[in-house]
Amino acid sequence: MPVGPEFQDPPPTENQKPYFVDAAPYQLMVQGFLGKTSYPFTVVVGDPNPNDTLYARWVANYPDFTMTATVQLAGGDLVGDRNVNDHNNATFAAPNPGFGCKDFPPAAANSLAFIVSDRPFLDPSVAAGLDSAHRYNFDEQSQKVLTMINWPIIGCQ
Repeated sequence: MPVGPEFQDPPPTENQKPYFVDAAPYQLMVQGFLGKTSYPFTVVVGDPNPNDTLYARWVANYPDFTMTATVQLAGGDLVGDRNVNDHNNATFAAPNPGFGCKDFPPAAANSLAFIVSDRPFLDPSVAAGLDSAHRYNFDEQSQKVLTMINWPIIGCQ
């Protein structure tokens, strides 16, 4: 009986969370909203699991959730280009609807959050029972999604 190496497929890896590759604008605070109908934001996210579908939310004035100021602006599956690099990570360009002052409810301080998950999000009204201040951050498995970026917005009143 010959003795030799045994080749087999590597064991499946556990699911790993998505991460940010790039985001713009780079300023700590976004100024110049005033007078513009739309201001561009760019987000590129990566995922070590190249076959994952990524889900995203753009949310105004979050975190923390407040009944009068927090609004989900857009979201859904990431449908941009999927590129797989040499390390078998996939990157996705998030759809960029562009936002302007008209999209933000009146608030003392405005901000824009982008949240990404590799699982669908829970409906915010269901997630409110888990943590009402962070209700937009839960996936369908009731796990808190921590992959989020936030821009303070200056110039909208």
